[in-house]
Amino acid sequence: MDTLLADGKGVLADVCGKAQLSYDVIAQFPSLSDLEPNAELLHPQMGTLAAAICEAALAGDTSLPLQICNFISEVIRKPNAISDIEHAVAISFSEAYALPSMATGKTVLKLMPANVRRVLLEQEKWGSVQ
Repeated sequence: MDTLLADGKGVLADVCGKAQLSYDVIAQFPSLSDLEPNAELLHPQMGTLAAAICEAALAGDTSLPLQICNFISEVIRKPNAISDIEHAVAISFSEAYALPSMATGKTVLKLMPANVRRVLLEQEKWGSVQ
């Protein structure tokens, strides 16, 4: 929530930045032990989430991958989220590119929020033309 400045002429915007995202992701996924040691490091934390998605999909689980994708969707949809967050998803979710090669991965791709799928597919296309 935005905070009114002392002079009453403006607000201090509540921004969803690295610290807030890190706090939220650690609280949301406490079983992913690599998140806490990488607190406030967007790319390593996104890599941990991507690895968890792939490991779960390999095991035939769609629940955890979709929980992670829904969490990320909510974060990047926030109007006050810093652009570095979407960038970290695009760059550091590289392990998630393996999803189409797995039966459960295809299901996860189909069911994940459209904004997360868009970020992943756009980055995959960009990477393939380099």
